[in-house]
Amino acid sequence: AAGSLAGCVACHDDASIGFAPDTETPTTTSVMFVTGGYLGNWNNRAARGRLLTPEDDAPGAAPVVVISYNVWTRTLSSDPAIVGRTIWLNGRRFTVVGVAARGFSGMNDSSPTIWAPVASYHLAVGGPAVDRNTALMVNVVARLGTGGSRAQAQAELSAVATSMANTR
Repeated sequence: AAGSLAGCVACHDDASIGFAPDTETPTTTSVMFVTGGYLGNWNNRAARGRLLTPEDDAPGAAPVVVISYNVWTRTLSSDPAIVGRTIWLNGRRFTVVGVAARGFSGMNDSSPTIWAPVASYHLAVGGPAVDRNTALMVNVVARLGTGGSRAQAQAELSAVATSMANTR
């Protein structure tokens, strides 16, 4: 039987990270680490380029980011060649793959300025690579599919949580 969920994504709360559009002295900005489908789960569209994908969130994937519309217009002067440009997060190179739609902030009101895949968390913050055995607190958000019920969704998510707990 088909599941009751149309989408299930996760994000790690915003982290304050050093950001530099070039190799200049960094400023502090808010970065949210998300699973590959997070940005698209909200029916968000890229103003430029593309959104993050599950492939971007795979172990060993190239470090990429989607920047907010405000960062693009205010900090990067609406650079029309922004897609493919390198930015720096805590001294590490990340490639911009897209610009989020104007006004998009995701699931919370904190309005992160940059979104990066959870798999690249260790590159920007330090520490070991994130994998199924890494303890990283995330918020999981699910969207009900057509005809799905809240009870079905809770049962499905409980089964996933139990399975994850049993594999550690």
